Amino acid sequence: MNEERVLALAGLFQASALAHQLANEGRCDDLSFDASLASVFRIDAPSVVGVYGNVSGIRLGLRTLIGQLDENSRDMAITRMVVTVMRLERSLAHRKDLLDQLQQGIVSTKRQVD
Repeated sequence: MNEERVLALAGLFQASALAHQLANEGRCDDLSFDASLASVFRIDAPSVVGVYGNVSGIRLGLRTLIGQLDENSRDMAITRMVVTVMRLERSLAHRKDLLDQLQQGIVSTKRQVD
């Protein structure tokens, strides 16, 4: 249970780190980007690891999470992004209508991608 939570949090840190890399450098880690993008379409995965394919798909997120816990390598922009996304998730969790629309959009997009 705790492992699943840590991996889910690492997934959020990975998404934030990728967005930060893209915004500041115009590029990001390709393998992490591919795993994160593919995770959007795995809405029925049996586990957090399954969402990312395997643990290596979330390596950047785990490294970023560890770095944020280390006083010497924190990036407060990433931390702010993570906190903002978590607040948005809390708001969205109370809106079943929006959650349903979001899921329908993801399923529809997945059909187009396939």
